[in-house]
Amino acid sequence: MEPDQQFCINGDCPNFGKSGTGTINVYSYKERRYYCVPCGKTFRESRASLFSHLRTPRRDVLEAVGMVAERHSLRGIARVKGVKPDTVLHWLEIAGAQAAAVSDRLIHNFHLTQAQIDE
Repeated sequence: MEPDQQFCINGDCPNFGKSGTGTINVYSYKERRYYCVPCGKTFRESRASLFSHLRTPRRDVLEAVGMVAERHSLRGIARVKGVKPDTVLHWLEIAGAQAAAVSDRLIHNFHLTQAQIDE
């Protein structure tokens, strides 16, 4: 765990969004939580990722998403991972929302045609 790469998520904190300030410390190694010294707020390492609200190990979710990319069936993935097909669909919904958020954040002021996007 590297606290120097983290930043405070509290909008009222003077260190909001600033990494490398030296004011973020480890709160719990087991839960992978940090805390901000100036404001006292705690937050998870995965607060803005698709893993933030999942209890499933990251590896299982990533493998399931990769299996979808390789055109495996949802029922097949659920059987291999030992979960319900609805769980796999839930993972895919979260991954899709995260991909859309990242895409919107990174590609927002480009004026591209459909052909340029496809390339």
